[in-house]
Amino acid sequence: MNKTLKIVLRSIGILVGLFLLYLVAVIGYAMIYDFDPPATTVSEIDTASQNARSLATNDSTITLLTWNIGFMGLGAESDFFYDGGEMVYMSEEVVNKNRDGVLTQLSHWKEEVDFFLLQEVDRDSKRSHHQNEYAAIGQELSLFNASFGTNYKVDYIPIPLTKPLGKVWSGVAT
Repeated sequence: MNKTLKIVLRSIGILVGLFLLYLVAVIGYAMIYDFDPPATTVSEIDTASQNARSLATNDSTITLLTWNIGFMGLGAESDFFYDGGEMVYMSEEVVNKNRDGVLTQLSHWKEEVDFFLLQEVDRDSKRSHHQNEYAAIGQELSLFNASFGTNYKVDYIPIPLTKPLGKVWSGVAT
């Protein structure tokens, strides 16, 4: 075997070995730090407003709004990789635009709705540029009591390999 072929094979072997080491490290990390919430949790009221709007006790009708806000990163311009697209996360400008739109809608509905049940609300995620969406929603709906339940919290999501999703802390807000 000539010297050049040995160098090429050794280089390929090193690259394959490094890739396998990366895979083992990522899988090991995921197994150790996987989010494993308890079967049941009690959510405390985080922001009890002194001026909280009270429900009329003589009215038997309540109004609920349930909305998956898609971590304020999914909108008309998104092409999310989990949905078969290319994008891992949207630009900060798009997230800000979507945040403003979500907050505007919530503000519009706050006189008509008794309970807001929001899904995919990020508190500290790379995909939403580490914005605390729960706090922003709490400021917009300051006349409501609020509670948050974490349903996904990991320090690092290693996929896709070329542009990892990174840290995600997300949940549901009531």
